[in-house]
Amino acid sequence: MYFTQTEIKKANTAVKESYLNATEKEVYKILNLARSCPDKFLKFFYAYAKEHGLTQLASGKYYPSLTKTLKEMKPVKVLHPDRKMYELAQCWAMEAGHRGITGHDRKKCKDGYFAECCTYGRTTAVEIVMSFLIDEGVSSLGHRKICLSSEYEVVGIAQQDHSTYGTNTVLDFTYKNEYAAR
Repeated sequence: MYFTQTEIKKANTAVKESYLNATEKEVYKILNLARSCPDKFLKFFYAYAKEHGLTQLASGKYYPSLTKTLKEMKPVKVLHPDRKMYELAQCWAMEAGHRGITGHDRKKCKDGYFAECCTYGRTTAVEIVMSFLIDEGVSSLGHRKICLSSEYEVVGIAQQDHSTYGTNTVLDFTYKNEYAAR
């Protein structure tokens, strides 16, 4: 066991949200464990990757910098769900999925978030979170920085079908002050 029951309970902020599916709820928990227990999360991920034959995730050139980030990182607050942020994320996940595109070029969906992360073709919560944290191919490591930032306290997470990649997951982040003002 990598995390205590108390750590898991604290990370499981979306467990009672009926509008989320099981994977979306699990993404909250996994991402929150990375944020609140970075040292333990690194051990968890390495063991998970080995057990599930995902060693390619832990062997790419971006993994060493993630290891360094998690070892040096101080725990940050967990993220909380918000229905309005979920609706923003869901709209984009649906639009991108129907159009078969990647990126952030919304045509029909409103803005209202301060940071956004999108991933494609991943189906499990661990793979979704790790795609953002490893951030393979993203030289700025923007997804990692957003996901682990202490600035954000609220996120909407939506997973939808995608005509090109099978599935996509969108995370739309905002600040606590913005969340309170809604």
